[in-house]
Amino acid sequence: MKLSTYAKQLGISYQTAWRLFKDGKLNAYKLPTGTVIVREEETRGAEQAVAVYCRVSSSENKGNLESQKRRLLDYCAAKGYKVNRVVTEVGSGINDTRKQLLSLLQDRRVRIIVVEHKDRFTRFGFAGYKTLLNTDGRDIEVVNEADNGKDEISISFIKEVPDQRGIYVAETDKICVDIGLVTAMATDKGDLLGRDFMDRLLYYDNRITPLAANRQRQGLGVRSPRYDRRVAELRDYLKNEINRLFNRIKEIYHPAEIVVEKLDFRNQNLSKRMNRLLSRFGKSCIVAKLKAMEEEFG
Repeated sequence: MKLSTYAKQLGISYQTAWRLFKDGKLNAYKLPTGTVIVREEETRGAEQAVAVYCRVSSSENKGNLESQKRRLLDYCAAKGYKVNRVVTEVGSGINDTRKQLLSLLQDRRVRIIVVEHKDRFTRFGFAGYKTLLNTDGRDIEVVNEADNGKDEISISFIKEVPDQRGIYVAETDKICVDIGLVTAMATDKGDLLGRDFMDRLLYYDNRITPLAANRQRQGLGVRSPRYDRRVAELRDYLKNEINRLFNRIKEIYHPAEIVVEKLDFRNQNLSKRMNRLLSRFGKSCIVAKLKAMEEEFG
């Protein structure tokens, strides 16, 4: 099929189709005469109902949904797919009851679901979803099969090894933990741990931020012994709370594996200064705790 015919079929300009060809996004070749021919397999997707699915983990990352959607739509245009449905969702990849995802899976008119990375669709069980869809003549198409360089998962393996109380026996295969701010942690078993987490963060925010602002108004540096003490109190609270909650999860479930989704620690209800401190201390505390658990049980 000529490139001009292909462009008309998709409803795009010839210039757009030419740019896609020049960028290597079309399965096409150029004849010695200069005519660009689009191979037939490139046009087959246009006859099938196609949906793109975009997901981010937290509301603070909503801006990434638009860039995700744009990349997927460009990919579908290059493949010759006619996109019938665009689905965007904010939610954890370990949550298999996401409303928009379930609605998409139940829509049997959609034959191809396009996602940027496997983990945008689901953190676990991707092969199972794909197999079930394939049995119904449907499919999931992953744009980037390579590992996502911005992967948000940390994994700690816990095996049967002696500890101070005897032998650690794994009773649960895997526990998935979602890190948040309103509730410190949520597990895929339905546990909500650290329910007063946000209240405590607001308390520390009200102690740290006004102090820093007052010193800045006076033309002084933010750092002072008083400021440093309050920041140290926040850091100690985060460390102790994170350690306590992970220990609680271990005691309840005795998992063989803990999977943590590292969400953005920023929250619009907190000051910019507090968000910076949380980004710095929160993630480091989680990583340190997981490493300690790996060293003890892994």
